[in-house]
Amino acid sequence: MVAVAVAVKQIPFASGTAPTTTIPDDRRPRRVAAAVSTFVLFVATFGLVYVIEVDDLQLFLYRQNEDHYIRQEIIANATTFNHSIELVVRDEERKQEKFARLSSLYSNIAVPPNGKKRDQKKKKRRRRSPACHPHFHHLTSNTAWSWSDATKFKRIYFYHARKAGGTSLANYFYRVADHYGLEFDQGEWIEAEEPGTHQVPTFYVTHLREPVARSISHFKSTEDNAMKLETWNATGGHTPFTCPHNRFKMAECAVNCYTQWFTGACPEHNTTMSQLYQAAIVTLLRYNFIVVLERMIDPDYVSAVEEMFGVPEFDLRHAAFCERASHKANTLVPLVIKNDTVEKLIELNEVDIGLYNELTDCLDRNDDGKRYNFPKFDGDRFDMHSEGRRIDKARKKQTSSY
Repeated sequence: MVAVAVAVKQIPFASGTAPTTTIPDDRRPRRVAAAVSTFVLFVATFGLVYVIEVDDLQLFLYRQNEDHYIRQEIIANATTFNHSIELVVRDEERKQEKFARLSSLYSNIAVPPNGKKRDQKKKKRRRRSPACHPHFHHLTSNTAWSWSDATKFKRIYFYHARKAGGTSLANYFYRVADHYGLEFDQGEWIEAEEPGTHQVPTFYVTHLREPVARSISHFKSTEDNAMKLETWNATGGHTPFTCPHNRFKMAECAVNCYTQWFTGACPEHNTTMSQLYQAAIVTLLRYNFIVVLERMIDPDYVSAVEEMFGVPEFDLRHAAFCERASHKANTLVPLVIKNDTVEKLIELNEVDIGLYNELTDCLDRNDDGKRYNFPKFDGDRFDMHSEGRRIDKARKKQTSSY
């Protein structure tokens, strides 16, 4: 190893003065600037790495949550879809069973017994229409034409056919039920309740109006009257329903509505109009009473109904919910009905017209010399509650109507 000797020159200092090392003034700022730049670069680099890591973490969590919600939504939609399919299948099975049962009941009143051929000169054997022969008998089964007087009614059910005076009639039969302390139910936007299917003994009431007049009135009361009456000709008003792909809505019916309301079936879907007619006529023939709107202007008809139920003011009119607005609209823009439009509506309502005529033609015939052969009120046929009678007595004190 080579030793290197360094000679250090001794410099004399003044007495009491310590040796110092001096840095040139031009080097200090550069070192400070370099240190600051290094620190800033370090902080920026660390911050950038931190931000990237946090963003990556948030993106990962977001995607994880998004995938979770997507999976949950897919599962929920699949569950809802499967449930909807089950409901559709179940409803379809119920309606097929119902049509088979009603078809069997129809055969009992349309085909001669014992396989005998029908005499073409004689009319079809029918049960008497409750529009002409209302009664207080209770239907004991929905699978047979069996009636009984052993069971008392505890409930009145009224099916409200749209644009046929239903608001006023619903009010009247509500007062009848309240008068005798009975339950009262009303159906409108859904299919009519089939007699014999409710667990509570029920007196069934509904009403009919001439189908073409009802259809025109229905058109005038809807927002669709901004369109032409000539296009008011389908199961969905101005547009047809394509069952089962879109939802079938009872309230939007324009033509042949009675056959739809009293069967709950979408026309031409797994059935024929002939089958709909048979199902509707069987359902209506098992009602206790069918009010015919056109007869309500006849004082004798009004009196017969009031004597049947023991409650006055059968013809008391109540305005429908939308009546004022629809009247105003039709006053501003009067509806002009052409003859060919009426003829077209007659053609489109052919099934309903047949149903209406079959149930109401008997009103033009006198039975036993009486124009309206309606029964008198029979209090023994109703399970009247004391609470209802107390309500009625309280009303007697306030008004002379009862």
